[in-house]
Amino acid sequence: MKKFMRRNIPNLLLLIVFSIFVYFALTFNWLSIEAVDRSHHVEILTINTIFIGFLYTTLGVMVGFLGNTKISNMDRSGYLDEYYYTIYFGLFFFIASAFFGILAVFFKAFTTNISIYTFEQIFLFGGLLFFIKALYNLIKVIKKVRSNL
Repeated sequence: MKKFMRRNIPNLLLLIVFSIFVYFALTFNWLSIEAVDRSHHVEILTINTIFIGFLYTTLGVMVGFLGNTKISNMDRSGYLDEYYYTIYFGLFFFIASAFFGILAVFFKAFTTNISIYTFEQIFLFGGLLFFIKALYNLIKVIKKVRSNL
């Protein structure tokens, strides 16, 4: 656990900042929503599935770089753990948002529930934060691969 914490300090800091944002967003009602219908959920569900696909592609690219000796050595030493966990956190948030969207699309009792829609938005925003960080990490790995050529 100590090794996980040490290697994921940037991810954990981002998670703390995100949690503070969520607290303020819920406390001061930054996500003002008057009415929700099925189309709102379908739109967010579509966005989530697109970003889930992008993150899985990013994960595939990262695994593909393991053929590079320098990247492979970094992975064995544990230096890429933060990069992988960034993708995993992003996937978690997008899948959680998609889960709430699926609930709202298929079960009528959840369709007009504003709390469900708020959770969808919050998890979508968290996923976007980790998606941006995953892209930044991928750019850093690509630079290392290119410098090794």
